[in-house]
Amino acid sequence: MGFGERVQVENHRKEKEAMTSSRQMSAELGTSSSDAAQRRQLQKENAQLRVKLTELLRELEDVRDERERLGQPSDVVSRLQAKQIAQHADRTRAIEVQSFFRSYRSPVLLRGTLYRIE
Repeated sequence: MGFGERVQVENHRKEKEAMTSSRQMSAELGTSSSDAAQRRQLQKENAQLRVKLTELLRELEDVRDERERLGQPSDVVSRLQAKQIAQHADRTRAIEVQSFFRSYRSPVLLRGTLYRIE
């Protein structure tokens, strides 16, 4: 979960705790009609915040799935590039050896491969 989502979730938790404590205090003091209206309004806001939180969690899950889906092809490309780099390095070494042994006419064995220098 990203930093922004964590902050939003934490803010929603604090608001919920504030509403819960306000509701408990109202219950202890007795409720008037304005308290009941305020309680209904807070309950409505709480329900809206829960829906929003659920939507954000779904969106977060979608983003994670998308990131994972996009990460798999990049892993394949990375492995392919690493293999190509290794092949190029082997070819470079072979060319270096070939230029070093250019004066020799006998074959050269390099990493299990026999090279004929011409």
